[in-house]
Amino acid sequence: MTLSEENRKKLFEAAFLAKTRAYCPISNYSVGCAILITNGDIVLGCNVENVVHSPGVCAERSAFASAISQGYNRSDFKSIAVIAEEGNFKYPCGVCRQVIVEMNANIEIYIIKNLSEYRLTNIQELLPNAFVL
Repeated sequence: MTLSEENRKKLFEAAFLAKTRAYCPISNYSVGCAILITNGDIVLGCNVENVVHSPGVCAERSAFASAISQGYNRSDFKSIAVIAEEGNFKYPCGVCRQVIVEMNANIEIYIIKNLSEYRLTNIQELLPNAFVL
């Protein structure tokens, strides 16, 4: 089930806003993520770097962690939108793909190039044969 144009626009704008909040002094590569909750709320996430790489976190994981800490659960996640380098389609990294599987294997995933160009995909396409318990 794809989003209405109005909901898609709100989700994409939220992802763009999240991207502006990224903390990426090392790579200067900002990523924004927005998760649409089934009740209409939108939760943001952005990448946060650290000079020691392992403490850094990707935008997708940041958004899911924020949503969980706000009391949402896996069944509340409807759609996710990811924007990185504007003008190009950039997909979640492997770790984020695994997190998406864990959070909601049926979530709609929008990869945004700009506000009008996007690709709609799903985790089965991005991570076939994912590890699940």
